[in-house]
Amino acid sequence: MTRFGREILSRVIAETPEIEWFIVLDGKKSRLPFEAPNLKVLHAPISADNPLGMVIFLEYWITKYCKKTRADFYFSPDGWTPLTLKIPAIPSIHDVNFEVNPRWLPYYWSLLYHLYFKNAARKAIKILTVSEFSKNEIVKYFGVPRDKILVIYNAPCSDFRVLKPEEKNLVRRRFSCGQPYFLAPTMFHPRKNIAILLEAYAMLLEKNENIPMLLFTGGSLWPDQKTKIIYRKLCKKNKVHMLDILDQEEISMIFGAAEAVIYISKYEGFGLPVV
Repeated sequence: MTRFGREILSRVIAETPEIEWFIVLDGKKSRLPFEAPNLKVLHAPISADNPLGMVIFLEYWITKYCKKTRADFYFSPDGWTPLTLKIPAIPSIHDVNFEVNPRWLPYYWSLLYHLYFKNAARKAIKILTVSEFSKNEIVKYFGVPRDKILVIYNAPCSDFRVLKPEEKNLVRRRFSCGQPYFLAPTMFHPRKNIAILLEAYAMLLEKNENIPMLLFTGGSLWPDQKTKIIYRKLCKKNKVHMLDILDQEEISMIFGAAEAVIYISKYEGFGLPVV
């Protein structure tokens, strides 16, 4: 679940104690980062991290739980909405990068995104998005009325702050072998421009071996071959590292101890790490 979806859900659920909420998690997700007395978590015994798994998760498990709980409406924090859904839906669509450049995604994922998000946008009673830019893109690519889309902006979180020198040293000892580092808070994805970033870093490294390390925090999702090759070469020099999945406290500390944050994505609906 995205931070945007998590923040909206946690607040709305807390402010509507009279409503019973159900959240369905696929097989890879074991828990939520928040709880509420009017919230129940349901699990689908299938992973939605592949195209077939996603279709089964949506068309069988989501529709099954909607019927079983007699749901009055469906909210999707990441936009995925069953094609066969029979109740009102409110999807959250952050951007339409899969329409702008379908080649950024593997072929079958690209087909699924196009089919499901176009259908979700047209059937929705309301669409949430993160910026006026994304609103304009949704109107352009999906042909929905502008008044159907509600913009809810991302915002800074109080967890992020400038760390004291002794705190920075603790963070560096834990995550970068005590060395200063540049932070790239992004996943390995074709639209994130990772290959260019790694090439630029390699050029700097040739001129000065003492430059800060380069840390990534977003995991890997469909990286291209060029990115893989450059990353492996730099890993052998112990100058680039992909951190494991982090909790919110760890993420805020890593931002606070970085020499600089690097974010050069080719396309974003908002670009939350900059905020």
